[in-house]
Amino acid sequence: MTRPITNNPSRRAMTLVETLASIVVLSIIGATTLPMLFVAGDSLADATQTRRSAEHAAFAMDRTIRLLRESPEGATRGTLAISSATPTGVRFTDGRGIELTGTTLYLYDTTGTRAALCEDVRSFTLGYLAKDGTTSTQATPASTHRFDIRLDVGGMQLNAAAFARVRIGQP
Repeated sequence: MTRPITNNPSRRAMTLVETLASIVVLSIIGATTLPMLFVAGDSLADATQTRRSAEHAAFAMDRTIRLLRESPEGATRGTLAISSATPTGVRFTDGRGIELTGTTLYLYDTTGTRAALCEDVRSFTLGYLAKDGTTSTQATPASTHRFDIRLDVGGMQLNAAAFARVRIGQP
């Protein structure tokens, strides 16, 4: 036996009170989650920029260390073939080198052609140290035993030391 369907006019649709309550609840949920979405987007952008700066700084530091380790030997045994040495750059007699100009760190090849190695560099300093590790050899760069490198790119600060390979095994 089938039951007859009754049309109850009071239960056909949502009441005005139920509709307003739904709107209020959805508004509260939206008002609390929307700012979190904006913060998450900003955090992602900041993290991406930090990662990019870290990658550029690490690459620039790696290339700088490689260049300094491969310093050419000077005319006198046990010396380096450095043509110019400043706190913001070094040039070798074969044309290779590295130099900070403005906020761009440039790498020079053997033909003297420069290529941008890293941009937005806040600071880049080279220290030229003697065998004792404390005496500066900037006035006589050919006698440098160790290079101290400091690089700041986008708030990422890297410090390293490089020893020229021509010095390995020499007194």
